[in-house]
Amino acid sequence: MINKKIAACTICIILFSHAWGIAAENIDGAREFIIFFLKSEFNGGQDNRVDNAVYSPERKKLIEEMYGPLKGEIFFWDSERLSVVDSFEVTNIKINNSKATVNVKFEEFACTGNKGYGRSPLIKTIKESVVTYSLENKNGRWLVIDPPIPRISKKALVDYNIQQIKLMSDWIMEKGSKFQKEFYHNLISTNDMLKSETSRDGQAESTPVKE
Repeated sequence: MINKKIAACTICIILFSHAWGIAAENIDGAREFIIFFLKSEFNGGQDNRVDNAVYSPERKKLIEEMYGPLKGEIFFWDSERLSVVDSFEVTNIKINNSKATVNVKFEEFACTGNKGYGRSPLIKTIKESVVTYSLENKNGRWLVIDPPIPRISKKALVDYNIQQIKLMSDWIMEKGSKFQKEFYHNLISTNDMLKSETSRDGQAESTPVKE
């Protein structure tokens, strides 16, 4: 009887250790993926959401209604809301089979209005916020499900604005619509604000994440 109990306990320990090993491996994989996703977005990767995110039918419908039929597949910073952050830290990961939830703490500097970037001024917020990301492992790789609004660095947004300003500067004053001119001047004023801040905080963008 004692030998049977010992054998049963041994089997339980082996099974538990195996299950724990799988869970730990999944957590490590989820952590590695979400840090990659966040770093890419922080540094200015706009195609990140095309390659590493999936959208529910409800989210696709909302995006199409707000921004047009292509925005469910292609993401542009000037079409949706975004947040400007100085740093982020993954604080908690929970795994449930093939799904995971990840809490991320951001040091937020500013956020756009409800109309999205370029359609409303960038508003200073300067606060700490915690955002939850939902992940799912599909066909052996993690993906973000219905990702929250992008969180990007000041430098990434300044660089993006500079490119857009150069593209528009030759024709905007003579041929641009009222909306296009407002968008153009909004980019310039946003850059003025961001450049003044980056000159103060120096290397804020160089250490974006605590692992």
